[in-house]
Amino acid sequence: MAADTHALSILKLSTGHLEKIEQLQGRMLALGEEQLEVARRQLEAQDTQNILAWLQLQQAQGHTPDPTLVDLVRRRLRI
Repeated sequence: MAADTHALSILKLSTGHLEKIEQLQGRMLALGEEQLEVARRQLEAQDTQNILAWLQLQQAQGHTPDPTLVDLVRRRLRI
C-alpha cells in the first residue's frame, strides 16, 4: 500500500513536470513564430526599398517605371 502511494505521488509529480514542459514548448513555438514573422517583415521592407531604389534609378535615366513594380510597392506600402 505504501508503495502504491509512493508510486502515485511520483506519477503526479511527473505528470506535473510534463504539463509544464508542454506549456514551455508552446511558448517557445509562439516566440519562434513571432521571430519568423518579424524577419519576414524586415525582408519585405528591405525588398520594397530595393524596388523603390530601382524605380527611382529607372526614372532618373528617363525610363518609364514598370507598372507591375509600382503596383507591388503601392500594395506593400498600403497607399
